[in-house]
Amino acid sequence: MLGVAFIMAGIGLLIALATPFLDLGGIHIFSFSFITHSELPAIKYLMLIFNSTQELSLALVGILLIIGIPVIMLIFAGIKLLFGLKSTKPIGIIALVLWIIGVVMCGLIALQIGRDFKHKATTRKEITHQFKTDTPLYLLAGNSEYFDDLIYYEDDFFFDEDHPFIMNEKKEVLIKSIGLDLRKSTDEKTYIILYASARGKNKHHAREISQKIIYHISKTDTSIVFDPYFVLPQHEKWRDQAVHIVLEVPVGQEIYVHPELSTIINYYSYRHSSNRAEKKWQMTEEGLQPESLDDL
Repeated sequence: MLGVAFIMAGIGLLIALATPFLDLGGIHIFSFSFITHSELPAIKYLMLIFNSTQELSLALVGILLIIGIPVIMLIFAGIKLLFGLKSTKPIGIIALVLWIIGVVMCGLIALQIGRDFKHKATTRKEITHQFKTDTPLYLLAGNSEYFDDLIYYEDDFFFDEDHPFIMNEKKEVLIKSIGLDLRKSTDEKTYIILYASARGKNKHHAREISQKIIYHISKTDTSIVFDPYFVLPQHEKWRDQAVHIVLEVPVGQEIYVHPELSTIINYYSYRHSSNRAEKKWQMTEEGLQPESLDDL
């Protein structure tokens, strides 16, 4: 009975292991074309990290060896118990060698990818504008053309702080990794300072990656529109890209903040209450404050 239990447990684990590789009813394990053309969300997002389909394929082979060899040996142990097999030492040695090969493969690929995250660099861009301080400044959430034609995976559609990645049909990746600070300006002008950061093999490489980040800010005479996400161009890899915005406004400026922006503003009052974003605020010498006690 113990042998049957081992066999059944091993087969169940093998099915669970093979499930991610099922595509349109066919099994495509170790196939480069499976990775290149797969519509599976996991594969698409893994390709944001790995440098090539070959690298991802080798990583998957390594993972299959690391996990699959012990499972196969579990099934084999059940067969031994069931049929009373004796000498199986060569099979054990072969299994151990294959398992070690899997560990080495995954280790080498992990080191290769890790080098791409070794250094961090930041690029800076500044926009200056002078708004009228006697007119409220509206901070609004944008929604550019990149958000059109998004790929939906049945009911698994999320785009928030816990699920910050999503891909549109142009294979452009939208990332919700943005921070917005509201600070006091030192003069009568409003400054929008955009910091785009990324990691790379070296500082120069990281700076090149950060410069490819696509982020939209637009302004009118009374408003500034911030996209709640930034975009990676097609085929660009994820290397911990992030956008941080510092908005410096002069003392006395009244500010209204769109509720959708409350999720990206790095300010205590907004991080804990999204409905406060609809209240009237004012920049003071001590920083951003509600204009009246009724707004608290």
